[in-house]
Parts: sequence; structure tokens; C-alpha cells
Amino acid sequence: TQADVIMLFVIDRDNNTYRCLQLNRDSMVPVNRAESSLNEELVTMQLALAHSFGTNDQARCENTVEAVSGMLFDLPIDHYVSLRMESIKILNDSVGGVTVTIPAGMETADPAFTEGATVTLHGDQAERFVRSRMSLDDDSNTFRMERQRQFITKWRELAVARAEQDSNFVMDLNMQLSDYLVTDMFANSLSDFVSQLTTFTDGGIVTTEGEYEHVGAFREYYVDMDDLEAKVIDLFYEEA
Repeated sequence: TQADVIMLFVIDRDNNTYRCLQLNRDSMVPVNRAESSLNEELVTMQLALAHSFGTNDQARCENTVEAVSGMLFDLPIDHYVSLRMESIKILNDSVGGVTVTIPAGMETADPAFTEGATVTLHGDQAERFVRSRMSLDDDSNTFRMERQRQFITKWRELAVARAEQDSNFVMDLNMQLSDYLVTDMFANSLSDFVSQLTTFTDGGIVTTEGEYEHVGAFREYYVDMDDLEAKVIDLFYEEA
């Protein structure tokens, strides 16, 4: 089991805003591959693999949190929420389908994915849009991340509108996702938290700069540490 999409939400409750840091799953970072975090065995590998180590879903999430925190200069991370791939269809269909603009090179993933087309995704199309990689000419994770950002941004706009129209929208969505969700938050706390976020201003999605290196059949992404440090300072700190 690997982590396909890794995003860190940074909440500013003083200003009622939030931003998201999207991390490349191929980023090379120290990962604990021991069965227990109490017995660390740190090995540098792709960030996505952190979710492969642990005796259960909770332990795998905690190991991913540990790897992300270490990557971000040991910043504390308060909570985690993990969703399985089945959630993509549920999220998409909960808002009546997300409408996206198709980038070039997607036709092999779906006949409807012609360059420049405006498509309202339905059912399994949503997963094909955000996840397709190996069948494409551009099979990089950075291309997937671009599509993921478009999908999440458009979904958020529709979800906020639904939440304003239907006070039960967030709770109903949580119920639909419950079988595919792993978190360290209680159900009521998670629902309240998500409801609160729908009233906050979305500051957008930030990504890290870096370069790929090809090692055999694998791609290793090396983050520009100066860029990462600047973004961490911007996201987490204020001038005194």
C-alpha cells in the first residue's frame, strides 16, 4: 500500500484561511521501515512508500505523518485523514460531477479526454482523470499532480456551494466515506472541522520545486531544499 496523493493542510484560524502544500509522492526522504515507530530504521526512499510500513492502517498513516514531518524540518502535524481510491468517485458524485478542462495527452485514459475539452466527470471517470499515468505519454507524477490540483480546486468550489444549500451535506458525505477513511479524529470532530473549512477562505495549493533523477525503472524526485524552506516559512510563520 502506497500513498498516491499527499497534501498537508495549513489552517490559519486567526484569519479564517487555509492553504494546502502538495508534496510529490516521489520525493526522496528518510522513511522508517521498521514495524514500530519506537524502533526506527530510517532509509531514504520515495515518500509514497512510507505508507507501506506498519502493522495496520493507523500505523501506516502515522509513519507517513512522521516522514512528512521530517521532510518539513520536523514541523509538528496535528492530525491525519487517509482516503482510499474508492473515495474519488464518491467525492466527485457527491457534487454532481466535477467539470474539468482536459490537458493534452489524455486520450488513452478515456475517449472523452480530448485536449481542451470541457468534461463533467462521472463515476470512474474521476479516478481516471486524477490517477491515470502509465498509459499516458507523459507518465510523470508531476502531470498527475497538475490534474489533481484542478480536480480538488473545482470540487471544493462545488462542495462549498452544496454545504451552503444543505446543512447535512458534510455529515452525509462523511457517512458515505466512512468505510474508506482512516483518521485519528473522532467522527464529530472531523465533521465539525470540515464544516468549518467550508466557511474559511481557500488560499490555494502550493507545490515544491525539485528535479527528477531516473534510477533504473524508478523516478526519484529531489526537492529543492531552499525552495522548500522558503515555502515552509511562508506557510507556517509570521513576521514578529
